[in-house]
Amino acid sequence: MNKKISEFSVLDQEYLKGLTVLYVEDDEMTRNLFTRYLSRFTGKLIIARDGVEGLASFRDHRPHIIVTDVMMPHLDGLSMLDEIRRIDGKVPFIVLTALDENDCLIKAINIGIDSFVSKPINKLDLHACLLKSAHRLLAEEMLLQVAASEERIKLARDLHDGLLQSLTAAALQLEMASRLIDTDSQEAQQHLCETQDIIIAEQRALRSHIQHLKPVLVRRPEMLHELSASLDELAARMGRHWSLPVEMEYDDNLDHGIPRILCREIYYLVHEALINVAHHARASSARAELRLDGNATVKISVRDNGRGFPFCGSYELQDLQTMSAGPFTLMERTAHLGGSLVIHSGAAGSHLEISLPLAE
Repeated sequence: MNKKISEFSVLDQEYLKGLTVLYVEDDEMTRNLFTRYLSRFTGKLIIARDGVEGLASFRDHRPHIIVTDVMMPHLDGLSMLDEIRRIDGKVPFIVLTALDENDCLIKAINIGIDSFVSKPINKLDLHACLLKSAHRLLAEEMLLQVAASEERIKLARDLHDGLLQSLTAAALQLEMASRLIDTDSQEAQQHLCETQDIIIAEQRALRSHIQHLKPVLVRRPEMLHELSASLDELAARMGRHWSLPVEMEYDDNLDHGIPRILCREIYYLVHEALINVAHHARASSARAELRLDGNATVKISVRDNGRGFPFCGSYELQDLQTMSAGPFTLMERTAHLGGSLVIHSGAAGSHLEISLPLAE
């Protein structure tokens, strides 16, 4: 096997077999020869006889890789690539050129080609260039898959912290209304109004999630409330929907000291912590504090007077992960943000401490 080809993995070679390649060559003999050769290790091969046909074929088929000669009638290869680059800024180009075509090489570099193969063309060199482009495309696809997976995990956390918990609160309000409908219709009506408020709030949250999932180019700028105002609203909502009085305290410069990209994550951490208190701890009161520790860290503290967690003592994030204990969604979000977490739990209640780095 050619040394250049042996540098690529079997995965790269298999990936190339699934790609569509556009081959543009005006010389019939060369075109026929390399058409047979390229067909052996590519998925689908599109053939064009000059730059005009090549450009039309690109628009019709959107190939993954383009292989082209330079000197062709009607529209030369580099002019064709320049037009294609205006349509797609990322598709890999492989240019077939003579070593003495210096002006062409400079123009090709400026266009942003991936590789060039010198004439007379060595088949194995061309194969290696195709594998190089396939390797790049595969790496980009894998990175996108990782990013998509992380986005799905983040969405799952957000839906759990927001929608699912709020639906639980709505169900409790409806249950209270059904119990009171015959004995105290006014109180039952109040619980129904609270349920409506919960649903309206979650409709807004879902719209925000859907907007966030749209591609960046079609996304409208998100209108973000200040973190302090959102926390105050959360404390009031916990009292209305969960009958849990929450004392919320934070530094005066909280909104200016925390990067905007981190504010949403901090809000959900506090939200999840308070929902755990209301839903599981059976507490009658809770207190949340957010303090800036210089310019490097934000510290979050949530205390309650409930029955605590199913364990006693103080445990850090790594201990809780080993024990498979604690609020999993909150722990997962903290770890994702590179933060630390400690939970103190006992018969008199629990105290949760989170520390997050403020780096953008």
